[in-house]
Amino acid sequence: MSVKGAKKCTCPGRSDKIFCPRCSDLRMLILLKNGNDNLKYRRPNGQLSNPVWYSRLKYNGRDAYKVADKMVESVKKDPKYAGAVQVLMFYINGNRHQHIKKVIL
Repeated sequence: MSVKGAKKCTCPGRSDKIFCPRCSDLRMLILLKNGNDNLKYRRPNGQLSNPVWYSRLKYNGRDAYKVADKMVESVKKDPKYAGAVQVLMFYINGNRHQHIKKVIL
C-alpha cells in the first residue's frame, strides 16, 4: 500500500528509491509534437502512448506547483525531448480527470 506524502516507496515488490507510479505525488504527461513517435512507449497491446514521468519521492508533501516547475526544467534540459515536446500536463497522482497545471512549450 502506498502512503501519500511518503518519502520512500512502500509498494510490495518495488522498493523504488527515486520515484514510483503509485507513491509519487505528481504525474506529468508529456504530449509530443507530430512526427515524434520514436519517443512514445509501446503498450503490450501494440498501441503507442505518450511518456509519463512521476515526481521524485523526496518531493512528496511539498507544494505541487513548485515540484511541477522543477519537472518542467528537467524536461527542458533533457536532450532526448528537446524540440519534441508540445505540452506538459500535470495531475495529482491517482486523479486522471482534472489536471492541476498545463505548460505549453
